[in-house]
Amino acid sequence: MPEDVSHNSFRQTLQFYLIDCQTTLGRLIDIVIIALNLMVCLVFVIETYPVSPSTSALLWNFEIGVVCFFIVEYAARIYAAPNRWRQCFDIYSIIDLVAILPIVPMLVQPVFGVEFDLGLIQMIRGFRVFRIFRFLRFTASSGARDQ
Repeated sequence: MPEDVSHNSFRQTLQFYLIDCQTTLGRLIDIVIIALNLMVCLVFVIETYPVSPSTSALLWNFEIGVVCFFIVEYAARIYAAPNRWRQCFDIYSIIDLVAILPIVPMLVQPVFGVEFDLGLIQMIRGFRVFRIFRFLRFTASSGARDQ
């Protein structure tokens, strides 16, 4: 697909740039996602050490922002996929979902007043390590990334 994708639908354009690693915008999208993944992994490591409550709150707010970005990116990949059902069961999509889901109960709790077992939540948050596997999406050959 050429860099000028203006004649395509929004869905096709979105699909192109989410899997593209040849154009400037495609590379920029990949770099931003990789950088956010690295930063979230760094936050995960920092949280294993004792930190002040203010630092902990800052890290939490950063993580919430990044996870919200990842939720939008995940939804965009599903929306843009030529075969959405197949995309949902793609190994990279499953890894993305497993990396995103642990934070959702913690986001829902204040909104709906739902009480969750904090021990369970902390255990589920351990699944954040799956975010590291998101790098597979960006280190795979461009031919393997095309769907």
